[in-house]
Amino acid sequence: MRRMSKSSLFIMELTLAILMFSISAAVCLQMMASAKQRADNSAALSRAVLEAQTTAEEFKYGKADTGLTRYYDGQWNSCSEADAVFVLQLTADPADAKTGVITVSRSGGEELYRLSAAAMPSGGAAE
Repeated sequence: MRRMSKSSLFIMELTLAILMFSISAAVCLQMMASAKQRADNSAALSRAVLEAQTTAEEFKYGKADTGLTRYYDGQWNSCSEADAVFVLQLTADPADAKTGVITVSRSGGEELYRLSAAAMPSGGAAE
């Protein structure tokens, strides 16, 4: 029976350590990529809520009409339809033109946020 030399045991141990390090690094990279994606989605949702609320206030006080569409780039700056990453639409309720729905979505169609809004009655005072 032949005994393994100390150098071959060292190489086997080193190989196992490198394998474990590689697996750990792959798992960590996957977790970091997932965290980045979640952070980006959270930031987009927060900004979508803010833009929808702003538009709802404008609609409430008659400064925005139904049929409104706004386009935003990846940094939420106003842009043309061709450069849009996000789209905000204000559509009227078919039964009542004084109420509407604000939808913020990605340009691919994925809805981020939806908000119902109502305009103040003519001559009404703010509460």
